Amino acid sequence: TSGLPSAIRAATQLERLHLRLAHPEGQPPLDCAGLEGLAHLTVLGLRRCNFHALPPPLSSLTKLVCLDLSDNSQLGLNHAPLGALAQLTALREIDLSCCCLSDVPEELLESASLKVGSRSPWGPLLSHLPTSEQFCYPGWYWLCIV
Repeated sequence: TSGLPSAIRAATQLERLHLRLAHPEGQPPLDCAGLEGLAHLTVLGLRRCNFHALPPPLSSLTKLVCLDLSDNSQLGLNHAPLGALAQLTALREIDLSCCCLSDVPEELLESASLKVGSRSPWGPLLSHLPTSEQFCYPGWYWLCIV
């Protein structure tokens, strides 16, 4: 079958889950089918999963407080609509580092008070690059809803 392994699908009371592709180069995006059954998740890590768009099951995880989507560069390169994350009203932290984003989606900015920060150690070193390239370097960009 496709999607999450049956052992994970059966853990319906699970509150924290971290998934990622061990060797994402050349792999298809992680298949998140079955994620919608984990309704008690409050922390979800989906780092390095080769996503080109948000996995549809994400919108059903209404108890999510922390979401890590870092290192999914195709999200930004494909201009994936991330505004759907605004529907996750419990969400307080989103890590979108290394997603090649050129800006924060408008829907997220309108959904709540946000602190937008950069923990990039390269700060001024990237300022000479064209905007489209700046966000493809391994700087860390995060949102914190307060």
